[in-house]
Amino acid sequence: MVTESRGLIFKIERMATDDGPGIRTTIFFNYCPLNCIWCHNPESIPNKPQLQWLDYKCIGCKSCIEACQEQVLSFNGDGLQIDREKCNSCGDCTEACPSTALTILGEWWDVEKLFREIEKEKIFFTKTKGGITVSGGEPTLQSIFLLNLLKLCKQNEISTALDTCGYSNKIIYQDLLPYVDIVLLDIKEIDPDKHKRYTGVNNERILENAKFIAEYIERNEKKLWIRTPLIPKYTATDENVKGIDTMEFTAPAKINLYLKVLSKREDGYHEIETLFERISIYDRLIIEKSENTSIKCNEPLVPTGKDSLLRRTLDSFCGRVPEKYNFKIHLENILFN
Repeated sequence: MVTESRGLIFKIERMATDDGPGIRTTIFFNYCPLNCIWCHNPESIPNKPQLQWLDYKCIGCKSCIEACQEQVLSFNGDGLQIDREKCNSCGDCTEACPSTALTILGEWWDVEKLFREIEKEKIFFTKTKGGITVSGGEPTLQSIFLLNLLKLCKQNEISTALDTCGYSNKIIYQDLLPYVDIVLLDIKEIDPDKHKRYTGVNNERILENAKFIAEYIERNEKKLWIRTPLIPKYTATDENVKGIDTMEFTAPAKINLYLKVLSKREDGYHEIETLFERISIYDRLIIEKSENTSIKCNEPLVPTGKDSLLRRTLDSFCGRVPEKYNFKIHLENILFN
């Protein structure tokens, strides 16, 4: 079982370059709440170790059958048959197999042992501004183990990235994000019906968490990469890509219960001490990729010039994307009305 100190890891990939900046060690966690049609690691979906048989390596000696005390293995015309209901993945058959045709996918790791394994690559992380990426499966489903691992990394100055499908409890993200430098958020399909058809779950929770994560990232000056797998006949459609290119944020109004100006900063802003309460009135900010940069607001009293907050927001947003894009921002203002 998953405890505070043990976690089920599918595989560890060293010298990875596709899961965040620099050279990274990617740790693939077992267990995933999605069942994507195109999944390239279906062996990582179960929440327990799985016995794998590779037919091209098998020499048909049947040593595995003799070694299996649970009697869950047999041969027929289709090759080795495994009774998944009874197999406990003990590994006796893998040790007996002379051709390594049998392997156990998924290994229980102690958090300290896993960190020591990660730490071996620290020199590469430092030189390339890399770090570790926790992926899956879905790592947030082993949240206590994951939190302890991330804390160890941050305590030892190792940068961290979280690769998540977004289908988890918001409280889990609240606990994890303080120890994460980069979030790689997979948004696979914007249409809820298609998303359920392709992955087995609705995307409502994913999109809600996407907004929460984006707002947290902005407040804490961290990084967010949104990734979409472009699968022919499934997600690689104009409607899906355009839908994901449009982001919508809410900016709730707040009532200041206490406010004290502490000092003035060099950038012209102030350091303040404040206590406020958000209320259920909010503006809507919509950002879309566009051929030309533009800012629009439904309220003419809201400034949109070069020194306005909207313009600074747009400049800041453009400065965070890896390539040069143009965007249009539309503010649907409620608070002035």
